[in-house]
Amino acid sequence: MSIPKQTSKRRSTTWSVSLVAVALAAAACRPAPTSGARQPAPDFALQTPAGKTLKLADLRGKVVLIDFWATYCGPCKDSVPELERLYRDKKAEGFEVLGISEDSFVDAVPPFLAEHKMTYTVLLDLEQAAGEAYALRGLPQAFLLDREGRILDRWFGWEPGNAAAMRAAVERALKAP
Repeated sequence: MSIPKQTSKRRSTTWSVSLVAVALAAAACRPAPTSGARQPAPDFALQTPAGKTLKLADLRGKVVLIDFWATYCGPCKDSVPELERLYRDKKAEGFEVLGISEDSFVDAVPPFLAEHKMTYTVLLDLEQAAGEAYALRGLPQAFLLDREGRILDRWFGWEPGNAAAMRAAVERALKAP
């Protein structure tokens, strides 16, 4: 039994449209590639758990990795050892990590810091104003800034390959004039 040409064409068109839709949906779920234009990072002033205020602008001249996270986020917990290792390895070269907690309750943060032995700067975004300024699409989400405070790269979520990609991006940024 043969399939009429019109039915065959319709199936082919349906499959083509379906494949395009799946490809677009998959692309939307992947990290956005870094654009060639280095956009200025939104400035913010947030407090540490100890009450000290830090402004992003105060770190001009350093390469900065901003990591938005929360104590309840499993992938965020997985990223901490790698971020800590990267920070310890590169801080003497002018590299800073800012871990911005998106937790609504400040009491959850200090025990988390102690448990995970975090030595990089942690800031509290209790009202999620910084997260909103960076248009977060979930946690964790990280942004790498150059010495002028422009966004060089970004990562959405945490996967095993992120550590190597972040390290390579940080090393390139540190070598840049």
